[in-house]
Amino acid sequence: MKKFEHNDTESIIVCYFNNLFATSSRTNLKNIMHCVQPRVTLDMNLTLIATYMAEVIRMIVFPMHPSKAPGTYRSNHFFY
Repeated sequence: MKKFEHNDTESIIVCYFNNLFATSSRTNLKNIMHCVQPRVTLDMNLTLIATYMAEVIRMIVFPMHPSKAPGTYRSNHFFY
């Protein structure tokens, strides 16, 4: 266990989360991944990773009323 100084809060937090999301043993993910059903299709993924254009964002966001949600996204334009 790592020893910390009294005022070493940042290191304590980083160490905690590194340990929280780390594994203590190696796992063969190939044995697990064949059981996982993909939720994002190839077409969906291509849309998600596509390069966005500022003009398209401007056309979508600027006309929105400040407190209205765009369609089914449930986030108003303050989110973006």
